Amino acid sequence: MVAGIAHEINTPVGVAITAASFVEDEVIHLEEKLQSCQLTKHQLVKVISDFKEGCFILKSNLNRTAELVASFKQVSVGQSSELQRLIELILI
Repeated sequence: MVAGIAHEINTPVGVAITAASFVEDEVIHLEEKLQSCQLTKHQLVKVISDFKEGCFILKSNLNRTAELVASFKQVSVGQSSELQRLIELILI
């Protein structure tokens, strides 16, 4: 069960780390273009669009992780009582 929980949490965390890395690389590239006075309006518009997409991916995957952790906490609390719970796991 622990391996399954770890896998469920690792997936959105891994995606969030990848998105953060992408945004970081874009910031570095943007800074280089800006410092060398080679930044065009088109490039800036593209980077802003990429930032928005990266932030959306980060937020949605971190929210998913938070939901999973909250769900697993409820399971943990529920295990200490005699009541049984129905748990719905959704794989993305």
